Amino acid sequence: MTIEAIEIPTLKRLYPHVDDITDWRAQQTTRLLWDRVWALEARLQAAETLLQQAVARTNAQDAEIAAAHQAAIDAMGEAQLTPGERAAGGGLSPGEPATGPGSRFEPIIPMSIDPTEMEANIKASLFHWDRADYTYWLGVVQDPWQGGDAKWYQGWDAYMEERARPGNAGFASHDLLPLPAVYTTPPDVGYPTGGWT
Repeated sequence: MTIEAIEIPTLKRLYPHVDDITDWRAQQTTRLLWDRVWALEARLQAAETLLQQAVARTNAQDAEIAAAHQAAIDAMGEAQLTPGERAAGGGLSPGEPATGPGSRFEPIIPMSIDPTEMEANIKASLFHWDRADYTYWLGVVQDPWQGGDAKWYQGWDAYMEERARPGNAGFASHDLLPLPAVYTTPPDVGYPTGGWT
């Protein structure tokens, strides 16, 4: 999406109460002031439209960068597999354990995976960030997921909490794996934005 220059719109100009001014010079000065107000209004409308375009393009670009970064990580992981790993290792990522803690079948659990506890953990973090997209994050962590260190995890942790931070492009430090989340105080009741989604 290209950001295009915005043509300044031509607005219908009105001159309230100018005709009621009997002094000719005062009337002309007031009319000139109204002309300036309308010119500034037209420029403001054009600037707001341009700003909306810029915001939309920036958000789209952030998503494209995040997707490209993830594709590069995936490609690097695939490229680093030895022929033996590809043939016998089930396509393990570099550094991914085949068995034991951190393997696909024995994920590391940084916090409880009891459904009630996990719900409380996620909601406490999202409440801190003033977010309500609980369903999305539950879907991410209720099943085993692979962290940036190639090990597998299940449940909520500091890594996912950082990824949920507003403005985060989908990445977090591997040092946060598998530390528990920092913000664990749940909301008292409900949620200020009107409910969990």
